[in-house]
Amino acid sequence: MPLTNGEVLASFGSYTEDEEDVTEFAKQTMSEKFIHKLGKVCTYTNTPDGDFIIDRFKEHPHVIIACGFSGHGFKFSSGIGEVLSQMVISGKSKQDISFFSLRRF
Repeated sequence: MPLTNGEVLASFGSYTEDEEDVTEFAKQTMSEKFIHKLGKVCTYTNTPDGDFIIDRFKEHPHVIIACGFSGHGFKFSSGIGEVLSQMVISGKSKQDISFFSLRRF
Protein backbone atom coordinates (compact mmCIF):
# COMPACT_ATOMS: atom_id res chain seq x y z
CA MET A 1 0.00 0.00 0.00
CA PRO A 2 1.54 3.33 -1.04
CA LEU A 3 2.33 5.83 1.66
CA THR A 4 0.51 9.11 1.70
CA ASN A 5 2.23 12.37 2.54
CA GLY A 6 3.35 12.49 6.12
CA GLU A 7 3.21 8.76 6.79
CA VAL A 8 6.27 7.23 8.40
CA LEU A 9 7.41 3.66 7.91
CA ALA A 10 7.85 1.59 11.06
CA SER A 11 11.42 0.50 11.72
CA PHE A 12 12.43 -2.97 10.58
CA GLY A 13 11.92 -5.32 13.50
CA SER A 14 8.91 -3.46 14.83
CA TYR A 15 7.03 -6.68 14.18
CA THR A 16 8.54 -9.96 15.38
CA GLU A 17 7.64 -11.66 12.10
CA ASP A 18 9.90 -9.17 10.27
CA GLU A 19 12.99 -11.01 11.39
CA GLU A 20 11.93 -14.54 12.33
CA ASP A 21 12.20 -16.32 8.97
CA VAL A 22 15.18 -14.42 7.62
CA THR A 23 17.10 -14.78 10.89
CA GLU A 24 16.52 -18.53 11.02
CA PHE A 25 17.59 -18.95 7.39
CA ALA A 26 20.69 -16.81 7.89
CA LYS A 27 21.76 -18.75 10.98
CA GLN A 28 21.50 -22.00 9.03
CA THR A 29 23.36 -20.81 5.95
CA MET A 30 25.81 -18.07 6.99
CA SER A 31 28.61 -17.55 9.44
CA GLU A 32 27.57 -15.58 12.53
CA LYS A 33 30.10 -12.87 11.67
CA PHE A 34 28.05 -11.97 8.59
CA ILE A 35 24.76 -11.71 10.44
CA HIS A 36 24.25 -8.15 11.58
CA LYS A 37 21.05 -6.28 11.07
CA LEU A 38 19.21 -8.50 8.62
CA GLY A 39 16.68 -6.13 7.22
CA LYS A 40 15.67 -2.62 6.38
CA VAL A 41 12.33 -1.05 5.79
CA CYS A 42 11.82 0.01 2.21
CA THR A 43 9.11 1.48 0.10
CA TYR A 44 8.55 1.57 -3.60
CA THR A 45 6.35 3.45 -5.97
CA ASN A 46 4.24 2.33 -8.87
CA THR A 47 3.07 4.23 -11.90
CA PRO A 48 -0.66 5.01 -11.90
CA ASP A 49 -1.37 2.14 -14.31
CA GLY A 50 1.23 -0.25 -12.85
CA ASP A 51 3.29 -0.44 -16.06
CA PHE A 52 6.88 0.65 -16.57
CA ILE A 53 8.01 3.93 -18.05
CA ILE A 54 10.55 3.69 -20.87
CA ASP A 55 10.90 6.91 -22.80
CA ARG A 56 13.05 9.86 -23.67
CA PHE A 57 12.86 12.89 -21.42
CA LYS A 58 10.93 15.50 -23.40
CA GLU A 59 13.00 18.51 -22.29
CA HIS A 60 16.29 16.64 -22.80
CA PRO A 61 15.84 14.00 -25.54
CA HIS A 62 19.36 12.68 -24.99
CA VAL A 63 18.18 11.42 -21.56
CA ILE A 64 16.34 8.08 -21.48
CA ILE A 65 14.02 7.34 -18.58
CA ALA A 66 13.46 3.75 -17.44
CA CYS A 67 11.61 3.43 -14.15
CA GLY A 68 8.59 2.06 -12.34
CA PHE A 69 9.96 -1.48 -12.13
CA SER A 70 9.43 -1.97 -8.40
CA GLY A 71 9.87 -5.57 -7.30
CA HIS A 72 8.57 -7.29 -10.41
CA GLY A 73 10.82 -5.48 -12.87
CA PHE A 74 13.87 -7.63 -12.12
CA LYS A 75 12.60 -10.49 -14.27
CA PHE A 76 12.43 -8.13 -17.24
CA SER A 77 15.94 -6.74 -16.82
CA SER A 78 17.52 -8.48 -19.82
CA GLY A 79 14.72 -7.36 -22.16
CA ILE A 80 14.70 -3.83 -20.77
CA GLY A 81 18.49 -3.70 -21.14
CA GLU A 82 18.20 -4.71 -24.78
CA VAL A 83 15.53 -2.07 -25.46
CA LEU A 84 17.60 0.64 -23.73
CA SER A 85 20.77 -0.31 -25.59
CA GLN A 86 18.88 -0.12 -28.91
CA MET A 87 17.53 3.31 -27.96
CA VAL A 88 21.03 4.54 -27.14
CA ILE A 89 22.75 3.03 -30.20
CA SER A 90 20.06 3.33 -32.88
CA GLY A 91 17.83 6.04 -31.49
CA LYS A 92 14.84 3.70 -31.15
CA SER A 93 13.95 0.19 -30.06
CA LYS A 94 13.14 -2.64 -32.44
CA GLN A 95 10.27 -3.44 -30.08
CA ASP A 96 7.06 -1.43 -29.90
CA ILE A 97 7.43 0.28 -26.55
CA SER A 98 4.82 2.99 -27.14
CA PHE A 99 2.67 1.62 -24.30
CA PHE A 100 5.54 2.43 -21.90
CA SER A 101 5.62 6.08 -22.97
CA LEU A 102 5.64 8.76 -20.31
CA ARG A 103 3.13 10.66 -22.44
CA ARG A 104 0.42 8.08 -21.71
CA PHE A 105 -0.42 9.89 -18.47
